[in-house]
This record gives sequence, C-alpha cells and structure tokens, in this order.
Amino acid sequence: MLLINMLIAMMTNTYTEISANSLEWLRQWSAIVLMMEQSFDAPTRMKYQRQYSIPMDDGKRIALLLKLRMSEEEQEAERLKLQYQRRMFREDNRRVYRPFKQ
Repeated sequence: MLLINMLIAMMTNTYTEISANSLEWLRQWSAIVLMMEQSFDAPTRMKYQRQYSIPMDDGKRIALLLKLRMSEEEQEAERLKLQYQRRMFREDNRRVYRPFKQ
C-alpha cells in the first residue's frame, strides 16, 4: 500500500511539473517525432512526412511548420478566418446530418 501511495505522489508531482510548462507536451512530442524520423532512411522518411504534414494554401506540404510572430491585425484576420471556417463546417454538418421529418 505504501508503494502505491508513493507512486501516486510521484505521478502527481510529475503532472504538476509538466502542467506548469504548457509547452512541455509539444517538446516531448517533437523529440519523439525527431527520434522516429532519424531511424528511417531518406526516401522512407519523406514518404511518412508527406502523410502527416500540413497542406498549405499553395498546395504544397511541409513537415515542419514554424510559427511566426504576427501583428495584431494579422492575428485578428486569422481569428476571423478560423471563425468563418468553423461556422461553415457546422452549417455543412447540419445540412448533412439533419434528421428526416416523417
């Protein structure tokens, strides 16, 4: 019973430390991805990167997306764009999943 309590205390402490740094999960995820990518040869790595990369507006795919600093106007424009995309997504889902009236 004492060992279980010690394990719970250690897990709580670890959770507290990680939650204090909100980007810790991103650092850990990036380290895992990097380690996995380094274990493949170049053609195989490119094949997998194409699968999980983010399609951009110009139609190209990238494996690494760097977040650039945006001005307040750019942030507001991006926020409005995302709001519009979410609204359109919800409206499309309502049309598709609307139950039939009998």
